[in-house]
Amino acid sequence: MTMRSHTISPSAQPPRLRPGQDGRHTTFCRICEAFCGLRVDVADGRMTRIRPDPDNLASQGHLCVKGVAALAVAYDPDRVVTPLKRVGGPGDFAPVSWEEAMAHIAERLATILRRDGPDAIANYIGNPAAYSTGGLLGIRPFLAHFGVWKLFASTTLDLSSRMLASYILYGSTFRLAIPDLPRCDFLLMFGANPLVSHGSILTAPRIREDLAAIAARGRVVAVDPRRTETAARFEHVSIRPDTDVWMLAAMVNVILDHRPERHAAVEGMQGWTEFRAAIGSITPELAERHCGVTASETVALALALADTPRAAVYSRVGLCRGSFSTLANLLIDALNIVAGNFGVEGGWVFGDSPLDMSAVRPAGYDVRETRFGPQPRVSNTLHLSLLPKEITTPGEGQVRALLMESGNVVVSAPGGDQLAAALETLELFVSHDIYVNETNRHAHYILPGATFLEREDMPTISFPHMVRPFAQYTDAVVRPTGEARAEHVVFNDLGRRLHDLLSADPGASGYAAAAAPLCDPMATVDDHFAATGAQAPIDGKMVPLTVDLLKAMPEGIILADNLVCTNSLGKVRHPDGIHLWNALLDDEVIRMRGTAPPAAGDLRLFGMRTLGSINSWMHNVDRLVRSQKPMLLIHPEDAASRGIVTGDMVVIRSDSGTLRVKCDVTDAVAPGAVCYPHGWGHRGGWRRANATPGANINMLADPEAGEKLSASSLLDGIRVEVTRVTK
Repeated sequence: MTMRSHTISPSAQPPRLRPGQDGRHTTFCRICEAFCGLRVDVADGRMTRIRPDPDNLASQGHLCVKGVAALAVAYDPDRVVTPLKRVGGPGDFAPVSWEEAMAHIAERLATILRRDGPDAIANYIGNPAAYSTGGLLGIRPFLAHFGVWKLFASTTLDLSSRMLASYILYGSTFRLAIPDLPRCDFLLMFGANPLVSHGSILTAPRIREDLAAIAARGRVVAVDPRRTETAARFEHVSIRPDTDVWMLAAMVNVILDHRPERHAAVEGMQGWTEFRAAIGSITPELAERHCGVTASETVALALALADTPRAAVYSRVGLCRGSFSTLANLLIDALNIVAGNFGVEGGWVFGDSPLDMSAVRPAGYDVRETRFGPQPRVSNTLHLSLLPKEITTPGEGQVRALLMESGNVVVSAPGGDQLAAALETLELFVSHDIYVNETNRHAHYILPGATFLEREDMPTISFPHMVRPFAQYTDAVVRPTGEARAEHVVFNDLGRRLHDLLSADPGASGYAAAAAPLCDPMATVDDHFAATGAQAPIDGKMVPLTVDLLKAMPEGIILADNLVCTNSLGKVRHPDGIHLWNALLDDEVIRMRGTAPPAAGDLRLFGMRTLGSINSWMHNVDRLVRSQKPMLLIHPEDAASRGIVTGDMVVIRSDSGTLRVKCDVTDAVAPGAVCYPHGWGHRGGWRRANATPGANINMLADPEAGEKLSASSLLDGIRVEVTRVTK
């Protein structure tokens, strides 16, 4: 794929329009990590059309259906555009002024802090907040200032095991390696579907073209229990759900056994002896009994990987929600390292970020003593199963207040009904969001959030994961609709109010002595640019990268044509280099070895995403949901033995719940596997979403299950029974 020259000049780019100014605005999407460029037409201060931006230096005109649909979200009649106060049962709200809402919220929080201390307050941050520069930068300093440490996040649903593996290997939860796509000749993927996700922990806006170019030079192989869109376009290796860890361990051993020269690269690494002892006996034949991939295919893939000079192994959500997700993610990196692909062009590398995300957010791992015993925290985030317990269990430290930022945990996490009941018992539940969803319908206040088209921003979360380093700034396209406000604005205001209330009380705790920190997202970014010495190529020379420079470049700046790659080892945070093992994993291996292969007739449930969905929050857009018909995918062999045909209504049961869903018989899923899209089953304050058929598949997941080591929920590989509904 050809990229445009990165030696550019501000004079070559169009002028930037003011927020709300009539004309064609240059901005970018913040629905996913691709951050595709947009052109948004504004007339009379209102957005009228969204189109892809062909002049965006990174995406070059690429845009998916969700980006175009952002206009429908911004002007959705069901959108929350004024503060709402609970006046009755769940979902019964009335408009209230910002002043009244914020004054009462601050008073209630101050009362709880005085009476019960910061242990009585919890926070949940959902996925959309990650794509806002002012999101995490706004709320986390606020929480820290007032001593709030009971933090929960969507990362425990899709990322924390990957982060813990990186902490073990590299000393930081934010050292997340990526494949060097532009120069890769063999890409092997486990549990990833980038033609639908557009890349996750991997920013490549034109990833379809990148993958096609790799396939033209060599191979792209997707290992997955479903023949995903990516697998159908390239090569597919079918595997049983939640068994990747066996195949990965076997592949590492194949390379070490058949390519002895690879030993030199790893024998000096910390934990090598323990690593080899832990997985050394896992053969391709043993792996086959668990994962269903033939031993010969495992051997062939491993040797092809080792013998391709420019190759990488990549994984995503499919490896983060299973029984052994930390170990599986560690083995992804170990396989790259053993194959000789770490830190080389076309291999497995760290991005060249102008920001150091570990300096923005906590990047470690610890075990914190709680009233429910010691609990692991990845980047200060606790296991979600603790949240309903914290709310409903009486005693010192009981959570009395919950602050939620753009979350819908009742749908996205296991045990949604249990959590919904717990939320009803809170003294104070405040949600900052754009819809009344299944979770915040239980809130006391919903504060209207700004859509991404209504705030200034920068793709900060993806700086470390860009295969072609790129930076772009955007103003708000229009002023926020109604009375909506961005995250940092809300928490700056709340911090000031809380400080005033607490500092006026002689008995207030020490955290009231100093004023709460105020968040200026772009000033913070500028500080980090300066701290890292980030530079940009402008008019043929390198100059300091600043927010003001980016403001003069509406189409953004290509910071470099390619990643440096060879500096990856120098980015490892362990003083003694990469660690292949940690004693934390010892029990995981014992537990893994005690797992029997799937029995004949067993069915294991796993999830999927679709192109028109992004978790649950865009299901109120008619053009996205009208063609979506959530159905349970089941293999013909499993369907035949149960008398099921396509279109049948079936009952799907687990140890945790029962659902009735429609069935689709297809060989796109592996025998012994059933698959259903996540994010459905709506009953909130969004009418189109409520009218769309579909069930909340997470009702079948056990909130207590999952990988305790990384605080990850178990959402893939759930044992279920499927029975045809007879009339």
